[in-house]
Amino acid sequence: METSRSARKREMQQLERLAVALVELPARLHSLLPCPEEIREQLGRAQTMKGGARQRQIKYVTKLLQAEVDQDALYRFLNQRQGRTLAEAKRQHLLERWRDALIDEALTRAEEGNGVLPEQWRSAVLDEVQGDLPCLDRNALERLACRFARTRDPRASREIFRVFKAALEEKERGESVA
Repeated sequence: METSRSARKREMQQLERLAVALVELPARLHSLLPCPEEIREQLGRAQTMKGGARQRQIKYVTKLLQAEVDQDALYRFLNQRQGRTLAEAKRQHLLERWRDALIDEALTRAEEGNGVLPEQWRSAVLDEVQGDLPCLDRNALERLACRFARTRDPRASREIFRVFKAALEEKERGESVA
C-alpha cells in the first residue's frame, strides 16, 4: 500500500507530537523509556532548550524516533503516564489511512474500468489490512468502496471508517482477554 505525500506528512506530524510528549515528561522518567540511550540524551537536551533551538531538537528527535525505535512501546509507556490521548490520535490516523487507501484503490480501479467498478472485486488494500484485522468484513468494505466510487457519497466513506473501527475494537478486545 503506497502512501501519499500528505499521508506521510501526517505520520511525521504524529511522530513529532510523540517527540514533544516525550520531551515534556519529567527528566527522571527518561531513563525508563523503552528506547536507545542516544534518544534519551537528546530528549534531556531538548528539555533545557528554548525557542527555535528546542524546535530543531524536537525535529531531530523525531527523525531518530522514525528510524530506530519501537514506537508502539513508547505509546504504551506514555499511556501509562499520560492517559490515552496520543494512542487514540494514532489509532484514529491509522483508521483514516486504511479508509483513504481503500477509497483511492476503488477510485483508481473504477477509472481503469471506464468508470465502472463491479460489486465483487478483490482489494489489495484489504489483503494487507486483513493481516492486522482478521475479523474484517471484506464484503461489506468492498461494497461500500464500490458505492463510494460510483456516487462519491460521503456516507459510504464514513461507513467504511466505522467498519474498520469495529474490526479494530474487536481485535483489541480479543487481545485484552488473551
